[in-house]
Amino acid sequence: MSAFNVVEAGGWHTATKLAADPKTSLLSLLTKKAVEGQVDEGQINAIVNMLQTKGKGFSSDIVDGDWLLAYSKNSQKSPLLQKILGRRARKSSAPEAQSNFITSEMKFSNISKTPRRNGEITATVKYTPVGKGFTISHDGSIVVRRIMCDIVNAGFKYRSLPRLPLPIRASGGYLDFLYLDDDIRITRGNRGGLFIHVRPNILESMKKLI
Repeated sequence: MSAFNVVEAGGWHTATKLAADPKTSLLSLLTKKAVEGQVDEGQINAIVNMLQTKGKGFSSDIVDGDWLLAYSKNSQKSPLLQKILGRRARKSSAPEAQSNFITSEMKFSNISKTPRRNGEITATVKYTPVGKGFTISHDGSIVVRRIMCDIVNAGFKYRSLPRLPLPIRASGGYLDFLYLDDDIRITRGNRGGLFIHVRPNILESMKKLI
């Protein structure tokens, strides 16, 4: 967990307000992003740090199902394609990417729209929860954080044309679950990228506030 930066959060007064209900504060910021196309990344980072202390890591029961990308922040080490799609997602209020878990098969599918939304890039990832990266919660229980990830299949589909397989394979990557509940999923990849996903119903609720 990165060190909490009160200046980055906007000062003690703002940090105190965010800490009163960090989850609601996060959803409010994500809604503002959907309206204005930009967000205070310092406050996002502060809230992520707050939620990470809640001791809510990976859970196969909770993570199962569909998730829409609401926010992403790539690192300098992120793959070029991920950076391009990430920049597009940050500029748009429409969901550009999904990351849907099928826990019964120990896999998830990453689905990203092309900039004009007429094409779709998909990648199937097999995962395995591991003990490395675990933390200890306030009550002394072990919190599983990390899943090892291997890309086993990828493809590109343009409009109604047949799906084109892509020669993209990768092994040895991982995702750390910083926070997970029934509505929000916050993860950080092995290259440092930060990703915040929400359930589809949460996104619909956010849209009603716009």
